[in-house]
Amino acid sequence: MPNLDLWINQNSNNTTTISNFENCLLSIRDQYQKITLNSDHLISNERYEKIIEIIDHTLEKYKEAVNNENIIQQQQNEYEEEEKELLIIINSIFNELDKKRKIAINKNDKDLLRDQIESYRLEETTLDYILYITLEFAGKLI
Repeated sequence: MPNLDLWINQNSNNTTTISNFENCLLSIRDQYQKITLNSDHLISNERYEKIIEIIDHTLEKYKEAVNNENIIQQQQNEYEEEEKELLIIINSIFNELDKKRKIAINKNDKDLLRDQIESYRLEETTLDYILYITLEFAGKLI
């Protein structure tokens, strides 16, 4: 059986165009229909009609395969877009948390009460941990 991938991939970008494979099958189908109309022989007519049925069935299956491939491609594109949006959101959260961390470090360096320094250190380590988790999660998405 011939490899039909070339014909299927050819039609994956635009579903309104007819591929070479479809054109070939349609032309063969037309030829057999003309032969059937011109033939008076009953057995050969049945044979030609069966060939036409098989060609119709093949065209139907081909169109289903192309449609399924287009749907899968569309879902993949949507998934990639969602991933990009998620990475943008994670990046903005990361930048905001990094700013808060820098503020906590600056306050930690100043002469403050011991309790305030401890709370800023806790905030800094918490933010470090969240930033680490965020980077790790974003790395898994890429």
